[in-house]
Amino acid sequence: MNVPKHPLYYSFNTILNVKLTKIRAELRVEYAKKVLLQGLSDSLTLDTIWNKARFSSRSSF
Repeated sequence: MNVPKHPLYYSFNTILNVKLTKIRAELRVEYAKKVLLQGLSDSLTLDTIWNKARFSSRSSF
């Protein structure tokens, strides 16, 4: 989006009353669930899935 982080976080927190970090985490979980439910886990390792979902570590996944 080419937008600095601070105004984006501020907008989500103040205007929308939602934390951007929470939305980001929810989107990551939804992506991982989608991959697993589509059966792509047969061809992808869990390490690949958490990495593609942009989790910071295996334990956070």
